Amino acid sequence: MKSNDFPKRLFVVATPIGNLSDMTKRAIDTLTAADLVLCENTAHSLKLLNYFAIRPKKIKKLTDHESPSVMQGYLQMADTIALISDAGTPLVSDPGQQFIALAHQSGFAVMAVPGPSAVIAAISMCPFAAMPFTFLGFLSRKQGERMADLVSQFATGHALVCYESPRRLLALLADMQAVCGDNHPVFVVKELTKRFETSWHGALADVSAQLASDTLQGEFVVVLAGHNAKASGIDAEEVQVSALVDQLLAEALPVQVIKRIVAGVTDLRKNAVYQLILQRQALRE
Repeated sequence: MKSNDFPKRLFVVATPIGNLSDMTKRAIDTLTAADLVLCENTAHSLKLLNYFAIRPKKIKKLTDHESPSVMQGYLQMADTIALISDAGTPLVSDPGQQFIALAHQSGFAVMAVPGPSAVIAAISMCPFAAMPFTFLGFLSRKQGERMADLVSQFATGHALVCYESPRRLLALLADMQAVCGDNHPVFVVKELTKRFETSWHGALADVSAQLASDTLQGEFVVVLAGHNAKASGIDAEEVQVSALVDQLLAEALPVQVIKRIVAGVTDLRKNAVYQLILQRQALRE
């Protein structure tokens, strides 16, 4: 059966990430016709809906904290449901994955109403080639876990795209420098499509220095350039061991304990493991 022929349909609707003119006519029509609109924050979303004179028949909150029974209740409440997030394309670092899965299981046709996405917008204006890329969402607030993710993901050779808050942006860039080197290219953009949209690009060390002297406000997207892993001479095992070492260092374990743990799960010589631990420890200081 074609999606449009299903008696029950869930529309995943993208909304503006800043500039309200980016709202598509199809998005407006879909939200107007929906029997139920699900959103992260009803007060926030009602401002958007009111701006476009959309009067939802029903509007409910959907975050990652709703129970399966509550979500099943939503699916039984209406035959035509529209899911939106606070901004951009739902499920791209926004809640809703469990609900989408339940909708599929419950006989709904799940359909996308595409539109704004900060990830795609940043990639489209990036000054260097960023394909293929891996989207990491928001990395961990814990440095050890963040470093471990950066080490393992950088080894793929893909460009890396992530979101970050102004409070942790400089720490993220410092970790990227530790993993990739001062001269590796990066592109940073804030407040996409908004009045104060600003971007920076160049070597990690230079961009970090520029941002350190600026007042950091707004929402940031960071694009770290990819690389040819083979040409760079990156050793896959060393990358994996480095990620493990970072995690163990984050737990404040003694060096000798980390050495024993790592030596037991790798073919690297104990002295090489010890030197690697010291290197990773120095990067954290």
